[in-house]
Amino acid sequence: MEEREEDISESHPETRVALILQEGIKRKGITLSKLSEQTDIALKHLENISSGNSEKWPAAPYLRSYLIAIGDTLGFDGLTLWESIREEDITVASGSTDRLPRNRFSFLNLNKGYLGIGAIVLFILIFFLARLPSILGTPTIQINFPQEELTTIGSSPILIEGTLENGTQVTINGQTIPLEEGGVWSTEVALESGLNTIEIIGSKFLGRETKVIRQIIFEPVARPTSTLLETSTASSTSTTTEEESF
Repeated sequence: MEEREEDISESHPETRVALILQEGIKRKGITLSKLSEQTDIALKHLENISSGNSEKWPAAPYLRSYLIAIGDTLGFDGLTLWESIREEDITVASGSTDRLPRNRFSFLNLNKGYLGIGAIVLFILIFFLARLPSILGTPTIQINFPQEELTTIGSSPILIEGTLENGTQVTINGQTIPLEEGGVWSTEVALESGLNTIEIIGSKFLGRETKVIRQIIFEPVARPTSTLLETSTASSTSTTTEEESF
């Protein structure tokens, strides 16, 4: 055993590192793959270190941390080994972009601020999806009077009334009608003799609208002719009686 340690101490630095690592693996009875799992060091780095190929060794900061981790697992002083090979200047210096390896088994620390923003965004998204049918839907108009598409009326004006669902505005022949609670609306419309076309439009802020047409025939009720004649005759009789009395 003493001869073996003497051979290791007198060998080249990269060979010395390789032999120490190989001896430690044999003592522990594990493989490089198992060592990779225990130290969280990539298998390719362990293979390069154990082969003594210093040209493929990682940069100095990486190699130092690797040797310390390997030593702790295999039972030798990794820091002392690192100091010995550093003095012989065979390691690659670190670059400005080098970073220590990340522990792939650790969880990322999430910023609480980002979690709060994410929760707000999620709430807004859920609210928007819940309201999507009403936002993108089409207004619904219910006409309470006149219910028929074509109606004959004998008097003017008439009261047109109904309700609006999923909308924000009602217009009748271009005139905006105030909405009451529950979307109830009503207004009087003056009619002209003959056919009148009433255009009722329900709309919403996104531009969607529903149009309903009602046609109303206005036939004014004429006073009976017999009544007019009776009135005229009565007036004439009254005048004659008055003249005779004189």
